[in-house]
Amino acid sequence: DAVDEACVDHAVADRLAVELGSRLAGWRALARPAGASLLLDRGALAAGRPDGYDWRHAHQAVTNGYDAVLTDVKAGGLEPPSFEDVCDVAAPAAACAEACLESRFRARDGFERCSDGARAAFLLAPDLVKACLTPETPCYECVASCGVAAESCRPVRVARSSG
Repeated sequence: DAVDEACVDHAVADRLAVELGSRLAGWRALARPAGASLLLDRGALAAGRPDGYDWRHAHQAVTNGYDAVLTDVKAGGLEPPSFEDVCDVAAPAAACAEACLESRFRARDGFERCSDGARAAFLLAPDLVKACLTPETPCYECVASCGVAAESCRPVRVARSSG
């Protein structure tokens, strides 16, 4: 079967990942792509994070607070977070992390045709995203195999981030 169906609103899915990073993981800079950045963070992504940043604590905070942030994002009306800097994660590592999540998402009944599997997983399968942030799970190990995601950061010249 062809993979040809957008299963979620991409703006909402991207907004969720940015909110998880800014509200729960303590991001001070916008990490792009936000979803992959959340999955890949194993301590190497220090730019745009607070001093004394502990990625294990950030993963736990995202796991614990995910459902509340998901509810808020779905309800709409949130003021977008403001960032002074943007950090782009290396494309090969981001693609690898998204593939780890997407393959597991598409294996679930009803989601085989989603063309936006990684984004859709954030909105439709929060348990799967949480598993990818939990040590010793197959998805976590898959993401760990993606290697260090080098990032390049620069100032943002706009007042607001759109995610």
